[in-house]
Amino acid sequence: MANARAAGAAQYPTLDAQGSASRERLSAGRPIGPGYPVTANQFMLGGALSYELDLWGRVRNTVRAAQADADAEAANLRSARLSLQAAVADAYIRLRGIEAEQVLLERTVSAYDRAHQLIVTRHDGGIASGVDVSRSQTQLSIAAARAEALKAEHAELEHQIAVLVGEMPSTFTLAAQVRPATLPAYPSGLPSELLQRRPDIAAAQRRLAAANARIGVARAAFYPDISLGLTGGFQATDAPIISAPTSFWGLGPLSAVLNLFDGGGARPVSRSARPNMRNWRRTIAILCWTPSARLRTRLPG
Repeated sequence: MANARAAGAAQYPTLDAQGSASRERLSAGRPIGPGYPVTANQFMLGGALSYELDLWGRVRNTVRAAQADADAEAANLRSARLSLQAAVADAYIRLRGIEAEQVLLERTVSAYDRAHQLIVTRHDGGIASGVDVSRSQTQLSIAAARAEALKAEHAELEHQIAVLVGEMPSTFTLAAQVRPATLPAYPSGLPSELLQRRPDIAAAQRRLAAANARIGVARAAFYPDISLGLTGGFQATDAPIISAPTSFWGLGPLSAVLNLFDGGGARPVSRSARPNMRNWRRTIAILCWTPSARLRTRLPG
């Protein structure tokens, strides 16, 4: 955004304030003079204004390109924030899923334990065999081991959420929720225009607009730069400085600079801008699943 504001400053005139004070001695042997040395003070107070006449759109297109780049970077920031939010939501849903599984597993372990005690009692009474006791014990141990593994996964997800939200994992905790989190219901059919609301697609579209504007900047390099200057102020050898007789002003120079030969530097820049714009157009078409021919009618360039 700062680069966009800096580029936009070129649309306005440049105003400079000037002030100087000097004391000088003029030689007696100077070509034009009274034949004796002269010592005098000189004070000057004034300003200068300069402005580039943007007849070919160089400044305007530079500002548009800078603003489009700023919008693209803002879209990249939104994309990063969206990715972070999606990671938090994914970890949270998985955490609630583990909690629901833990509740079910606790009931399972309790049921397996009661069943194991019953089988042990039957074994002591001579009704059940040792194989039944071993099988029951194995089943109970597997369920208990899974419960411990779920506790470790739950702690890992809590730490992951803490890091994502900027909290200390050692002090961060989420209260257990009995009911599993439910996802919102979405309709089966959604319009394809929703794809254009994605931050990555918005960033690619603004890059396309910036490449389009830079074509105008490159094209303006083939035309002369025209600028206008204005100076004015007060100049005197003694006080008072600010008075009507000591005022001066000048309009100009009105300059026009045309680059006649640069070794072909401007032409490659103009040619390279168009493939860059086509690349961004193709990127947007791929992201939106839209043919480039249709995209050409909706995007700048």
